[in-house]
Amino acid sequence: MSRSASIAVFPASRQRNLVQDIARQLSTLHGVSALTFWKDTARDLVALAVQRGSSEPEARDEVRRVFSAVQAELQAGLWSATGSSAGIEERARL
Repeated sequence: MSRSASIAVFPASRQRNLVQDIARQLSTLHGVSALTFWKDTARDLVALAVQRGSSEPEARDEVRRVFSAVQAELQAGLWSATGSSAGIEERARL
């Protein structure tokens, strides 16, 4: 008897370490370097999602959610230019 299995992959946008790592990297880059890094990262994330069974449109939607999560992380100001956690109290003093 053969059964088909369905595997649910934890969404990349909910992978805190991934989002923080991308935010940390982007916080140290500017201009063309930041754009190139993001495009390379997005392309890799789409390829990985498709490899794991997502359709191309689903994969691109998930990368958009990753982008939003990274933007929220950066806007929260939790990453300094050195890539370390700055903390809310430290930001409040500025």
